[in-house]
Amino acid sequence: MHAIISLRLAFEGSERLQDDPDRMDSRKLEMLLQKTQWVARAWERQYQTPFGKEALKFAAKCDPRAGEEELLKIPQRLLSLAGWASDIHRKTRHRQRPLYDDNLAALVEYVKLKTGDYHDRQVSALVCFAIKADSYDANTLGVWRSEHKRALSRARLRLKKH
Repeated sequence: MHAIISLRLAFEGSERLQDDPDRMDSRKLEMLLQKTQWVARAWERQYQTPFGKEALKFAAKCDPRAGEEELLKIPQRLLSLAGWASDIHRKTRHRQRPLYDDNLAALVEYVKLKTGDYHDRQVSALVCFAIKADSYDANTLGVWRSEHKRALSRARLRLKKH
């Protein structure tokens, strides 16, 4: 059941991202990434100065939940956020659905691991239910499998670890 719910959420999430009218174009995203990297480096340099050290202490006193250690992590978190946004943008372009593909691969490989066969007809019925589609036949699933070998391989590796 967990696999079906994950598949549904991944499908709905990728549809929302791809159809979002406010989706950032690649030029704007690249500019934002460059600015974020500049700001993060500037803060890291500033933290090394007497002024920056004093600002950290003052900020930690003003916001006791943050603490000095958490404030020191802000530049790295900014860079992480920028990197994740870039990954999402890159992985969802051209109608790609990486999270959906990974979840579908997990379901397909789980069934194969537990039963020894793909059972495309039964799995396609589960997919149809999960994505709320009128139909999703075994042939469609077979084609998907042949086009997404890397996702299937990643899913197999994850299942072997558990």
